[in-house]
Order: sequence, then structure tokens, then C-alpha cells
Amino acid sequence: MIRSRLFSLAVAGAAAAVVLPAGLAAAPAVASPGAAVPAAACTWRLDTRLPLPAGVTSAVISSTDGVADFAGFASPAGGGIVGIVWRAGQPSVLPTPVGWLTFANGMNGRGDVVGTGHSPAGLDVPVLWRGGQMIELGVAPGISAQAQDINDAGLIVGSTFERATGRRRGIIWSAAEPGKFSYVTAPGADNDLRSVTEDGTLAGMYFDDAVPGRSVPAAGTVAAGLHALALPAGTDNGHAIAARGTFIAGTAQKGVADAHAVLWQNGVPTDLAKAGTTVDGVNSAGTVVGYNLTTRQAVVWSGGAEQPLPTSISGPATTTAQVGVITDTGAVGGWVVTSAGDELPVVWHCV
Repeated sequence: MIRSRLFSLAVAGAAAAVVLPAGLAAAPAVASPGAAVPAAACTWRLDTRLPLPAGVTSAVISSTDGVADFAGFASPAGGGIVGIVWRAGQPSVLPTPVGWLTFANGMNGRGDVVGTGHSPAGLDVPVLWRGGQMIELGVAPGISAQAQDINDAGLIVGSTFERATGRRRGIIWSAAEPGKFSYVTAPGADNDLRSVTEDGTLAGMYFDDAVPGRSVPAAGTVAAGLHALALPAGTDNGHAIAARGTFIAGTAQKGVADAHAVLWQNGVPTDLAKAGTTVDGVNSAGTVVGYNLTTRQAVVWSGGAEQPLPTSISGPATTTAQVGVITDTGAVGGWVVTSAGDELPVVWHCV
């Protein structure tokens, strides 16, 4: 499956510091509508199957503009993986050089998409799709990197990986000057950025230099760097994964025990589950989407309550469902896996 193929590519890390990207606030953010909060008693329906471009057999959703458009990556019938975007429900393959694999990881309300290109040279290259072109983002020579998210002001976040040392570092770019980059500061030498809000709040993690292997969920800004997010009682490590509005969602755990879903609002954590859950997205109303490893169901947490998402669609038999994102209008984007192993992009709505 293409989702598992993505995780088999090693991406992250870093090298020497350069200049702080300019122009991060050059364009005002596009206002988003008020976020929808699904009612605890609502019924989730798998009511929309997104179309696939000609020649594509599988696709997954990994990002959204927060309103109605989605992006992800797809598997053409001839092999490979390519970034894909759905605008007004219609799909198009993102420009991909011959011999590359590309993955769309984040998008904003201005039509920009960011992600990763896996080059024939074996490096993971951070990329920006803008104006019908794929633009390589700046990194130090020989460094693999992944762009994870972009806000409407053009602030792009991600992480780099230095193969020689195994070091990971959070990195930032500006869409206005994509060739320039800088590293985010953090209490730990190794860190990672996963998401950025419209007001420029960063979310990710760092490794505690004093406790080998301990990951600390973190938030911050470009100017101030990252700081630790408080962990729920009974946990000692975690990772912030998605951020929107005043909310950050991620996971926490005790030692090597199963991680579970956590929601932070203004830095204050709330346990959404006690074990065996993952987080994929959050909207600006604090509704979180993820996966329950115990029940093996895609789920939504709204108002603290966990609700399973249906798996069945009309047409091919399906075995499971996964979620990727939730919009501020309350639509959940993800995919179902068919009995034949294909992944089909779908959208759930709460009615």
C-alpha cells in the first residue's frame, strides 16, 4: 500500500545554520470560516468518494486547505508515487520529475502545496508546488529533508536528516524565498517540526539531551524557538503532530507503553484516550481525528468523546479506513482500503 511505502523512506535531519527566511508575513492570511464542532450524538457518514485521475489506482489524503480542498499522494498503474491535489473535488497530479517519487504533506488556502520528492540520487528533497511548478526548497548539500506544512503567509515547516550523524533538526522556509532556510532552536539538539498555524505557532518535538530516547512534545515560534508542552499526568514523553487555531494535537505515553491521543489548548493538555491511539489531524474547533489501535477503527474525538467512523462504501468491499485530516467545516478526509489492497480517498461528514 502506498501509505506504508511512504513510511519506508527515511526522512528528517540537518546541517549548518543559514539565514532566517524573509517575507514570512508578506501576505495576510486568508480568513477561514468558523470551525464546525460535530455534535456528540451526530451520525458520521462516509458519503463522498473522491475521484482518481486517469491511470491512478490508489490514493490517500494527507492534508487540507482547512475548507474543502485536499492533497495527498497516489500510485499510478505503472508504478511509482506522485503528489496529488483535489480542488473543488476534482483531482490533478502534481508536477513530478521523471524518476522521482513525490508526496504532498501540507497545503494552505492560497493553493500552495508542500511535501517531499524522493530523487533518483536517493535523497529526500523538500518541495513546494506553486503556480503549476515544483520548486525545490533550499537545504545544505547532501542533506535529506521533508516539508510538512505551510500556512497562508507562506511559512513552511519540516525537518532534516543528516545521514552521517543521524541528527534531526526542525527547519523553516518562506514560500517567498524558497532557496533560503533556517533551523528552529529547541532545548534538545535533535528536533522535528510537523505543523504550523495561521498565526505562526509551530508544533513538533525535541529529544531530551539529558534522557536518551525521551521525546518531548513542543510548540513555539520562529523567533522564540520551541519549548516543551506540558504532558498529561502519568506520561513522560510524546510528540505534537498537528496544530490549528489555539489547538495542538499529538500523542503521549509512559516509557515505551502504547502512545495515546492528547489535545492541547493554549498549552494545557487533555487526555483523549488512555492507550493505543494515534493522531492525524485537528481543526480550529479542537476536533481531532486519528486511529484506535485496539478497535482498529478510524475515529473522531469531539468534546472529549470518541466516535468511530464507518468503513463501508458503495462498490468494492473494504477492510479498514484511515483518516488524514479534518477541515474547519467539519469534513474528515482519509481513505478506505479495499479487499484487493487499493486505497481509495474518501470524505466523511457528520449529520
